Amino acid sequence: IVEKIRPVTFGADKRLRVQSGGGLSMGLFSPRVLAGGALLYAATAGGFYLIVKKNEGSQLPQFEGPLSERTKAVYSNLAKKYDNMVGLDEFFMGISSLRKQLVANCSGSVLEVAAGTGRNFKYYPEHCNVIAADNSPGMVEVCKEKAKELEKSIVVMEGDAQKIHAPDSTFDTVVDTFGLCSFSDPVEALREMKRVVKPGGKILLLEHGKSHYQWLTTFLNERADAHAERYGCYWNRDILALVEKSGMSIKYKAVQSSTAVLTQI
Repeated sequence: IVEKIRPVTFGADKRLRVQSGGGLSMGLFSPRVLAGGALLYAATAGGFYLIVKKNEGSQLPQFEGPLSERTKAVYSNLAKKYDNMVGLDEFFMGISSLRKQLVANCSGSVLEVAAGTGRNFKYYPEHCNVIAADNSPGMVEVCKEKAKELEKSIVVMEGDAQKIHAPDSTFDTVVDTFGLCSFSDPVEALREMKRVVKPGGKILLLEHGKSHYQWLTTFLNERADAHAERYGCYWNRDILALVEKSGMSIKYKAVQSSTAVLTQI
């Protein structure tokens, strides 16, 4: 896998082409992000996001950075039982379907950060070469076991998305699902994702966070600290604001269904 991936340099054209997971194309504009949405997940608003940089490949990256030891401990403790905890909820609430829809957009060399227990692994297209990283040793252990069961090109390693030691413009696709809630510095993580993805590549995000419904935002805010203490996840973060703060602007169009509001922002 590593031999197939070569670092490339950043091209002069850094405009982004943004498309939704459903195939909507918003054309070219200078660093922009597609935000697909506010998914109601349990009591959590979620989102489906895609960032694509205009055209222009990966040695195994190294990760380092300020990690929350408490968060690492929480996820390591949950690792063995995590799939059983969330499996049915994800299925009935459509999260599994959204994972499949999101990951179907992957191509070429892929970096997945905050890979958790590898719940996206089975959805990766066969032609992808995937490097999956998580900062929890327990999650990495489960990930490695899962990767062995699949006949796909997936390498699992421990690492922090907030400090990726890979050259600029290394990967065709970067994936993060439900990771921004647990990073100590989510803006820096987004900037790192943007840095290591190739022009013409994609950053795919499936996240939960602040809702556009005030009653739900209030609910999330009141329980955020307790939820983070138990699950290592701040479920009330404003994902769109974080994306903007990372240096990307947002353009938007919404498509609604009974389970989700897919928003291009």
